[in-house]
Amino acid sequence: MRELKVTTQEAERASYPVFLGSGLDEVFAQWLRDNGPWGRVALISDERVARVHANHWQIMLAAAGLSVVTLTFPAGEASKTRNTKAQLEDDLLAKGLGRDSLIVGLGGGVTLDLAGFVAATYMRGLPFVSLPTTTLAMVDSAIGGKTGVDTERGKNLIGAFHPPRAVFADIAHLETLPEPVYLAGFAEAVKHGLIASARHFENLERAAAGLLARDSQALESVLAESVAIKVSFVEKDLRESNARKALNFGHTFGHALERLSGWQLSHGEAVARGLLAECRISRHLHLFSRANEKRLQQLLARFKFVQEPFGHLEPELTPEPRGRLALSAYLQATGSDKKARGGKVEYVLLAAIGEVARGGENGDSWTRPVADDTIRAALWQTW
Repeated sequence: MRELKVTTQEAERASYPVFLGSGLDEVFAQWLRDNGPWGRVALISDERVARVHANHWQIMLAAAGLSVVTLTFPAGEASKTRNTKAQLEDDLLAKGLGRDSLIVGLGGGVTLDLAGFVAATYMRGLPFVSLPTTTLAMVDSAIGGKTGVDTERGKNLIGAFHPPRAVFADIAHLETLPEPVYLAGFAEAVKHGLIASARHFENLERAAAGLLARDSQALESVLAESVAIKVSFVEKDLRESNARKALNFGHTFGHALERLSGWQLSHGEAVARGLLAECRISRHLHLFSRANEKRLQQLLARFKFVQEPFGHLEPELTPEPRGRLALSAYLQATGSDKKARGGKVEYVLLAAIGEVARGGENGDSWTRPVADDTIRAALWQTW
């Protein structure tokens, strides 16, 4: 088992441990004993994950002497809405949970974002614990305290910063995942290497075969390294005012595709395409080399992602004239992204594997505005 600590200078309550390993029941039980007493526990999960994992954690929590209420909602990004949040809150009120309660989110990114947002606002804020069950959630969603819901205008536009009290990433959960869901998280792990650590990128290249085989030692080592990179950015910038923006690499493009697909494109696949697209923009601006772009393509292919930003997409998501996606529609989708500033869409760009191309007059900005003509030349005309 690995234990990492998120330590922020902004607020003591924003500091918390991250436990990563197999079989974390007793670790969680000890944490509950050390940090209680608790009134009741609300275990929030989507219906699909609850069928597989909820009973295990209900028994564990009951054995720790806690009264457990389990709330579920339909699985999928389409449930990540204000309506679902309101229904969960109404259920908590109906069951009489008070301010001495603990919210536990069990699931992937959608569940953790929703459960964390409920915890941020219910009774003006309850403590929250993350039990991520996907690779993607373990290296990304569970850490950092960003919670929220989607709207028709974009992804994660309504939410709050509400750090968990602890994260328990039990890699035994990964054994039950369908392969596409399991592999989705490696897009975020690759991103961590691209923005911060050439060594992590190289480790992913070397460990790909073991990761594909779900080897527990390879998983624990690589996921811990990826988590450490995310933690380092969160510690520098809890509320995403500057350095933490680097974690959005690949997400300006990726979130636009997710939205344009009506949330049918998975987050992992969208981010993988975003990594390719934003590397291509970086290369078009003479910041990033073709050799490094090729390495990225090869690594993503190892994890069974496409090697082109718009590869194998439906016509409505394929650029004109070969498809029906107009540049204006893409630009409108990125324009409503929460990373836009002053009406200008900002991208994280790369100088090399492991290095962000900094912007601003003094090189102190982690993002750069990118002109529409550059997007057209880098992505539309090359397609």
